[in-house]
Amino acid sequence: MKSLLIVISTLITLTGGVRAQKPVVVTEPDVFTDAPDVDVTYIERTPRYAAYTLSYDAPGKSGLGVPTSPKTGKVMSATENAAMQRWPKVGEEVTYTAHFINKGQRDYPAFPYKWLLDGKVIQAGNHKDVLPSSVESTETIRMTWQKGQHTLEFQADPLTTLADRFPANNRLAITTDAMTFIWAVDKVTYEGFNKVRNFTGSYSFEDWCNWHVQRMNELIRISPSAIQPNGGGHTRVRADRIVVLDDLEKEWEPLGGPFGKLAAGFDGSWPFGRNPDVRMWAARPDWGLIHEWGHQLGLTDEYALDRAASVNLVPDANGNPLLLGRLSNLTGYMMHGHGPVMFSPECSAALEIQYRDGVRRRGYYGDYYYDTPKQTTIKVLDNSGKPVPDTALTFYQASDETGGVFRNPVFSVKTAVNGEAVLPNRPAPQHTTDHGFTLHPNPFGKINVVGGNAVMFIKVEARGQTDYAWMDITELNMAFWEGRHDKATFTKQTHIPPAGAPTAPRNLRAQVDESGVRLTWEGKGPFNVYRAAPDRAEYTPVVKATNAIAFAEPLPGGGLYHYAVTTAGQKESAFSNVAGAMKLVDPWGIAISANGSRFVRDRGFEQTVLQKPDGSFVGRIGSVHYHFEGSDDLALDAKGRIYCAKDGDGYSPQPGFRILNPEANMIVDHRADAGDGPQDFRKPAGIDVTKDGVFFITDRELGRVSVWKFVERNATEADARFLYTIGEKGEGDGQFQSPIKPLFDAAAKRLYVSDSGANRIVVFAWEGDIESAAPKYVTSWAPGLNKPLGMALDRQGRVVVADSGNSRVLTIDANGAIVDTWSEGLKEPRGVSVTPDGTIVVVDGARKQVLTRK
Repeated sequence: MKSLLIVISTLITLTGGVRAQKPVVVTEPDVFTDAPDVDVTYIERTPRYAAYTLSYDAPGKSGLGVPTSPKTGKVMSATENAAMQRWPKVGEEVTYTAHFINKGQRDYPAFPYKWLLDGKVIQAGNHKDVLPSSVESTETIRMTWQKGQHTLEFQADPLTTLADRFPANNRLAITTDAMTFIWAVDKVTYEGFNKVRNFTGSYSFEDWCNWHVQRMNELIRISPSAIQPNGGGHTRVRADRIVVLDDLEKEWEPLGGPFGKLAAGFDGSWPFGRNPDVRMWAARPDWGLIHEWGHQLGLTDEYALDRAASVNLVPDANGNPLLLGRLSNLTGYMMHGHGPVMFSPECSAALEIQYRDGVRRRGYYGDYYYDTPKQTTIKVLDNSGKPVPDTALTFYQASDETGGVFRNPVFSVKTAVNGEAVLPNRPAPQHTTDHGFTLHPNPFGKINVVGGNAVMFIKVEARGQTDYAWMDITELNMAFWEGRHDKATFTKQTHIPPAGAPTAPRNLRAQVDESGVRLTWEGKGPFNVYRAAPDRAEYTPVVKATNAIAFAEPLPGGGLYHYAVTTAGQKESAFSNVAGAMKLVDPWGIAISANGSRFVRDRGFEQTVLQKPDGSFVGRIGSVHYHFEGSDDLALDAKGRIYCAKDGDGYSPQPGFRILNPEANMIVDHRADAGDGPQDFRKPAGIDVTKDGVFFITDRELGRVSVWKFVERNATEADARFLYTIGEKGEGDGQFQSPIKPLFDAAAKRLYVSDSGANRIVVFAWEGDIESAAPKYVTSWAPGLNKPLGMALDRQGRVVVADSGNSRVLTIDANGAIVDTWSEGLKEPRGVSVTPDGTIVVVDGARKQVLTRK
């Protein structure tokens, strides 16, 4: 007797529910362990006809899918495309071939079989040959093609008269007009699946894949939409060919011929790469696989309709970027993420429309975004639910042309007395996809089928308040599919106050420390306090009708939260000014721009943190893909460019530096493997820059400062030129133990370097041009310093240093004497800067806070 322990960790229901289960021990007699197993793996249909092969670069049709010849790859005329046969003709003879393999360890004897169409037996016979272990064989049936959805099933040993280890895989049913997939699997992976018991209970790669086919078909069937509110979608998928390849990387691409798998007659394809240990793979459903197969059906990534806060560069009243992002309301569905979840109403309707319009073959992608009403209207409601006339609506759109960011308005409208405004239909080429959808003028213009320009950001201004809203293409699509072809009105609920509302509170301030956020404001209560989720403008009340003029709470989590306060009552006022608050993680460096904005380098974030002069946060600027985590310090030049010393991170261990433009877009990325050469780095720490782009970087491991010059090649290209190094590792004059922050004094032509390892500040001076030669050592200051870190110059040219080990900030004159000490409230000062009015601004790493003292 052999036993097998099967641990069932989850039970996944059709509705996506998950319930924990206790382990179940299953004991199998030897007769079942060693029994044969006939496994019906797939059913293919021939002849095959090409799906849509497309060009998105046809003359005059850039970005629009235009059919090409599956034989030559050339763009076809409308007449040529209409003549293309993509399905069998009604009455045409087609052949279905059932493939089956003996997955068991013993020979499978001759067996009876049946073919069933729509549940009725249409042919019965006997497979006369013995099927040895691991051998594949086939049976075929010829029949005339019938249009419509029909179920064809092949059953091996229908009455289960023979010993069979897994009778459940003796039959396979397909939908005749299903979209067809070709799968290729690396032989090593395939053999691994055939040796490991998968979560369906068998030892079969094909069974594992076919479970995903069945589940995908069921999810499509139950997913509701505007045109089938109770579900019932008809699109289906199936495997039409499965091939096992010795070298998938070499053999996969040529398998479909010169113009790919679509030209070869398949609607989709998927390769399963080499994995010598498939136990974890086989043990559970791969929901991401169903998501990816959704793309094969032309469905887009709905997370492409999300917008990161960092791409919203629309300026606020003070010129700072709003940095308000959004999460698509289609989150939680299969094409936004993946899991035991349904397809969204958007995807479900798109699939059903294409099924009803002749079961369109695949190849097109995202063209269902084209279905929009002839007229789009926005209706604005105030915080009491009443229409708001004379509202100024300004629309912004991110696209490839804008570099993927929201910055400049694309159009503006005003609401009429009924609170409604008709949006302009912006030009778009008239383009109809075959058996699909028609692009025409609409508010989004030429719609990108990947969703790149399918989201609008809306500034809403009325009655002395500015609010914000979003609109994406799926709102228009679903309105169209609900039957609103000529006109659709979309209501936007806002926080605009009603006429006659009381005065809004004033001077809302947010102070953040390690304990959370504390809000203070001015006004006459009662008050409502609102909070918006990280990086978004979706405000919900956290306190109602309080008479206090302060509120504190732990910050709910990572990210930027926005707060606003209103005067409560029968009518609610407009918002106060909005204050941003975020919890810092591991803050270090700081630099202050000419307008007082604070740029904070936090090792815990991939981006630079921007803070207003009043202490409220604007948010994180720049792309997360630049990966600044692990970077300590930053500096600004006279043009607002951001310089960062860059240590390694989780993606790349290479040290160096990066330079960004004032909008935090990368313009120079200088990194290389760690080394000891003159231009190399090992552990870059601090950075400073002159007004014209000469910058200094300390390396605490190499014990030196390297000097570089920013070189602007043209409007879009830049580089950096190495000049020389200063100092070396050691304890003597002009040497360093662990240099941290370089500080350049242009007036005195001096360079100060905080040497944390030696608890001193090392001073150098130039006699000539700083670009021509290294400075000479002058002196060292060590007035009781303990782990000095960040430094800055005050208005008198004195050095302000974060004496971190002593929990204080010192001001030191030109002779090295301490002239001022600030210790109250400090724990671990790191970065330091000084504003033009003399305010000292300090980053405290222990308090995770930016502190100031005049």
